[in-house]
Amino acid sequence: MRHQRILPFAARKSGQTANCRAALAPVAQSFPVIRYLPRLLSQPCLDFIIFPLVPQDRKSYRLIGYADTSFLVSLYLPDVHSPVAWAAMKSRPYLYLTPLHELELVNAIQLAVFRKLIRRTEAKAVLRNFESDRGGVFALTPIPIESYAGAEQLARRHTSTLGTRSLDILQVATALVLKPDVFFTFDDRQRRLARAERLRVLPKL
Repeated sequence: MRHQRILPFAARKSGQTANCRAALAPVAQSFPVIRYLPRLLSQPCLDFIIFPLVPQDRKSYRLIGYADTSFLVSLYLPDVHSPVAWAAMKSRPYLYLTPLHELELVNAIQLAVFRKLIRRTEAKAVLRNFESDRGGVFALTPIPIESYAGAEQLARRHTSTLGTRSLDILQVATALVLKPDVFFTFDDRQRRLARAERLRVLPKL
């Protein structure tokens, strides 16, 4: 399973293009990089790179994870967190994927087009990567009905102190029902909510 990956778009706005390759170097050492494609974007670090995300053999997965949308976005729309997200996949987690994940990820990809961070052709390539992963990387599952009542209880317990949003609460509530080994997120409020509910949160930031 091979995927096209665009190197961090954050570098385009920050001007730190010189640091892109250095940031990616540990990931390149961890994954069997196949080859670099010709540059598709103007900045020198914004090439495409192709490498396998995770193996398709489910027996090789070491743990079951629940990734919130911030983590998935960093996997498929490279940003400052992408090297950490890609490195986290070395643990070969098998990730739950709900309709909420799919809605938020697809919307994030289309928002990137709207904000002119990527072209429509690049968005289509990212969506193809995601579609090819659906049957191998992800455990497709509906949102458990218990998640909604659980989310309301989480809102009563934590929103007044953590300021969490409704969909973020629903993500954590769903994880609590599904009981993954790890909850993956880069969102600060979601990290605090998940930890308050004693979920194991990664990556460590």
